[in-house]
Amino acid sequence: MSKCLLYLQHIVLQGSALISSMTSPITPPFNLPSPAQKGISGSRPHNIKCENVYELVDPKTTQIDNLLSNKIVLCRKRGKSGNIEQYKARFTAHGDHQHESIDYDETFMPVVKSASLQVFFALCASLGLHIQQMDVTGAFLNGILKERVFMRQPKGFKEPGKEDWVWKLNKALYGLKQGGREWYQCINEFFTKDLGLTHTYADHSVYIYQTGSSTTIIPLYVDDLLISYNDNDAMLHLKAGLERWFKMVDVGPASWVLGMRVSNDLRKGTISLNQSLYIQNVVERFGMADCKPAATPLPEKLVLMPATDDEVLEARSFLYLQAIGSVMYAMLGTRPDIAYAVSTLSRFSSWPGPKHVQALKHLLCYLKGSADFGIVYCRDGGTLRGCESERVLCSHDSLIMPWTQRADALSQVPSSY
Repeated sequence: MSKCLLYLQHIVLQGSALISSMTSPITPPFNLPSPAQKGISGSRPHNIKCENVYELVDPKTTQIDNLLSNKIVLCRKRGKSGNIEQYKARFTAHGDHQHESIDYDETFMPVVKSASLQVFFALCASLGLHIQQMDVTGAFLNGILKERVFMRQPKGFKEPGKEDWVWKLNKALYGLKQGGREWYQCINEFFTKDLGLTHTYADHSVYIYQTGSSTTIIPLYVDDLLISYNDNDAMLHLKAGLERWFKMVDVGPASWVLGMRVSNDLRKGTISLNQSLYIQNVVERFGMADCKPAATPLPEKLVLMPATDDEVLEARSFLYLQAIGSVMYAMLGTRPDIAYAVSTLSRFSSWPGPKHVQALKHLLCYLKGSADFGIVYCRDGGTLRGCESERVLCSHDSLIMPWTQRADALSQVPSSY
C-alpha cells in the first residue's frame, strides 16, 4: 500500500472522529427537560422573531440565488465545578451551504490572543485591578448583514398561510460564515465610538480606556468579555452602557474564563490560573484515567524518528491529532512546562507510529499527576532563580517544574544568559 494512501486513510480516520465529536450536540444524547423545568436559553426561533432578525418574503417575487437550510443545536453548559449549569438550544443556519461572493464575502473575526490574555492577567496583578466578567446573550443577532441571505423557515415554526415563503435575514445567525465578523464590527464600533475605548495595535480584541488615575482594560473573546478596573464608577458606567445596547449576563467577579479557573487575591496581590478540570477531562477522554502519573513530560533520553508504513497502520486507532490539539490548548493557557514536549510530538502529527503514541500517552500521564499545576502572577513580579544543574522558574508559589532537562546546543553561535 502506498504511503500516500496510508496518509489519506489516517487523515480520514482522525477527521471522522473529530467531526463526530464536534457534531454530537446536534443529536442530544440526553433527555432535554422542558423549559419550565430547567429554563432552556439560547437563540430559539420565537426569540429571533422578536429581534427582527428576518423578514418573510415570497420566493415567487424575489430573486434568490442561494437558499440555506437550518438546524437546532442542543448543548449543555458546565460551570467551574464541572456540573451542568444550563441547557441551551441554539437555532443555527447551515453556513456550509453558502457560496462566496453570493451570500458572504469577508469572514475573519479577531478574538483575544492567548498571549494577550496572559499579559492581561499579569497587568491586573501588577496594578492591583479588579476583574469582572460579562457574557453577551445572542451576540451574533446584533450583527447587521450586508449580503442578501435567504433561508427556509424552520420546521414547526412556519408562518400559517405562508408555509412556502422564506426568510430574508436582516441580522447574522449562528452558523453563517460572516456571523462572527458582523458581531465583532458591531461591538467594536460600540466600544470605540460610543464608549471612547481604544483597541491595542497588537491585538484588536483588547480595549483600553485610561483617564487620570482610572484604568480599564477589556479583552474580548467572541461573546465573553472581562473588565479590569481600578475605578468602580467607571466600571458601573461601562456595564450600564453594555446592558443598554446588548442583552448581557453579569457574571460578577471572574472565576472561570475559557476553561481556566481564575483566582484574584487583591490582598496578596496575586492572580492564580489553572486548568485542572480541563486536563482531567482530556486525560479521561483519551483513556488514561487509570494511568500511573509520570514525573516528566517525556521519557528520559527519548529519540523519535519518522514511522514506517507498517507502524502507522499499527498506531492509527489512537486519535493522535485530537490529543495533540487538546494538550496544546493547555500549553497555551497555563502549562508552559509542556511546551517542548508538545512541540516535539507535533512534528509527527501527520504520520505517527507506536513510539509517538507511547510518548504522547506518557505526556498524558504527566498531566494527570500535575493537573493542579498552574500560573501565579504576582504584584512584585516574583523572582527568577537558576543554577547550573537544573533550571527552575519560580514566582513565589507559581509554576515550578520539579525535573531537570539537558539540551545540547546545535549552533556554534555564542549564547549568553
